[in-house]
Amino acid sequence: YATLDSVKKELQYAHMLFNGHPEWNMVKVTAKPIEEIASNIIRIYRKKQKEVTPK
Repeated sequence: YATLDSVKKELQYAHMLFNGHPEWNMVKVTAKPIEEIASNIIRIYRKKQKEVTPK
């Protein structure tokens, strides 16, 4: 990210990508320790697995 323009283009692309896949989860990582981020990702993964795994 050498220029503001490249950052803007990357953000536009990310928004387009995520808007095209509303089933994807977004994890907010700003100002969070890696352990908390990992815990959130694992929680989301386990919840999704329960939704698709027959009992």
